[in-house]
Amino acid sequence: MVLYFFFFAWVLLYVLSPKLQQDKKARALLFFFLCLFLCTGYMVGSDWVGYEEDYLYAARGITLDERKEPGYGLFRSLFSKAGVDFWHFHIVTKIICFIITIKFYLKYAGKYYAWGLLYLYSHIFLHEFINCPFRSIISAAILIIGLKALLEGRKKQFLLL
Repeated sequence: MVLYFFFFAWVLLYVLSPKLQQDKKARALLFFFLCLFLCTGYMVGSDWVGYEEDYLYAARGITLDERKEPGYGLFRSLFSKAGVDFWHFHIVTKIICFIITIKFYLKYAGKYYAWGLLYLYSHIFLHEFINCPFRSIISAAILIIGLKALLEGRKKQFLLL
């Protein structure tokens, strides 16, 4: 529990210190450790058991009802059938989603991004990356990529995503 408060305090200190916000190394360090903390948890959250079972079934060629989410089924199957361990798949996917989210946020948040980061950490990141409704973070990352395409005028890519 201490780690959750530690990172909240670190982000709050970062928000309250304009000098830290100007330091690119301080920002990179904060984001790196936030990523490690939020994305590399082992057996945290509430959904991982079902995802792990589904992943192991897919590795054995047993597919569950993929008509609901064929994209996730394909994504998961690529890794499970290749013999990638579930936890490696889970952690790498979360890290990719975190990086997509942070890059988009920093590009469009403006000069008050640090205050938004405090909100993101305490209200969104803890739920999305620690509790980890896995397909939700994947779909959010796809949405972010789509929004970026729309903002850059790439309407076909936006519609595809």
